[in-house]
Amino acid sequence: MSNDNTWVSVPRMIEMYKTVTTRWGLTDDEYLFVLNLSSEEYTRQLTENSDNEPGVETEFSLYLRNRVGMIAQIHTAQMMVAPPGAYDRFIKTPYALAPLNGLSIKTYLTTKNSDEEVMQIVRWLRGMSGPFSDD
Repeated sequence: MSNDNTWVSVPRMIEMYKTVTTRWGLTDDEYLFVLNLSSEEYTRQLTENSDNEPGVETEFSLYLRNRVGMIAQIHTAQMMVAPPGAYDRFIKTPYALAPLNGLSIKTYLTTKNSDEEVMQIVRWLRGMSGPFSDD
């Protein structure tokens, strides 16, 4: 997500995240792994943050904004660099060179989930998108 102060509710961020991860074909366990949350933590945080007042940011909503923002950047960059009609195949096809080193984007994200590791994929895809990149 952008660095501006546009407030998005936790349920809306989760809805956006589910849209992308469903497209990627993630299992429930993979869905939580990419979020870097246990099932218990995810459930607890959703319960505690589902009806925050508009504009009120919590530690979890800020974390979620950052994580969902990274996933949205990956999704957007993929759409820009995947050949027409190949988006779904692009995320599941292994890539021999760094940073994937023989993994697909899906496998990478479901085995490596630190912020730095996820941002590495964002930067890699942005680099592939050339002049259409935000940076």
